[in-house]
Amino acid sequence: MNYCANDYALGARLKSKRRRKRLARQSKEKHLMALHQLEIELWNQKRNLPLVPLEKPYQKGWLRFFVVRNDVQRVDTLGFFTELLEKINNQLWSDNKRFTKKKRKFRRRIEVPIEQKLKRFSETEWTNPNCKLTSKEKEYFQAVEEWDVNKKCYRTYYECKEKWRFVLRVRPYMITHTKAVDVELERDLKRIENYIEQNNLRNLQNRLVYGRSFKWKVEEKDIKNPLQSKSIVQIYQEYLDESKEKQLWEINYREKT
Repeated sequence: MNYCANDYALGARLKSKRRRKRLARQSKEKHLMALHQLEIELWNQKRNLPLVPLEKPYQKGWLRFFVVRNDVQRVDTLGFFTELLEKINNQLWSDNKRFTKKKRKFRRRIEVPIEQKLKRFSETEWTNPNCKLTSKEKEYFQAVEEWDVNKKCYRTYYECKEKWRFVLRVRPYMITHTKAVDVELERDLKRIENYIEQNNLRNLQNRLVYGRSFKWKVEEKDIKNPLQSKSIVQIYQEYLDESKEKQLWEINYREKT
């Protein structure tokens, strides 16, 4: 019996050129997704590495925070305001002890003090049943409306109305611990990063894992042409009617004047 090439290919179950390309592409995509999963696991291991104490701690800038005033602390025997401050305290780091920043004014760079306030709560946080403030602590807050530049509307915030009970303190910011370094972990992460960056596979990997990107932009509606669905006769008739109305209006205006 005589067999043709197609019959031989079907009998031997050989893969066509199109199928071979599809399988190669799918294998590449699966490999990229597996690399992404491995990279996440390695990053989590790096993040969970323990802290190692330094032999010689060193200072890096200054830290400013709120504390309860001494006279208030002497009266507050139950520690109510101390517990309240733990929930609304706000810490600020700076490289200089004066806590100033440079700002351009009248073509000159001047130093202005950095403003630091107690933490305030938005309306969503205030009405949340899991809010960390108790009913007694909420009595020391008041509602304040403030203009939101981004959303172009007024928003309600709840801030402490007895701020005089707290004062600012400054202390050196000391570095006492450092993150442990795993050489093998860093080498594996660098190997994966080099493979992806050198072959320009980061965009393809992100599209496979997270989907196609899109812009957070409101699409502008197309302006419809009012004359698109009208014939030339209708357009001309509307033009004549408008011209007649305009002439009548001019005649009435002249008679009145």
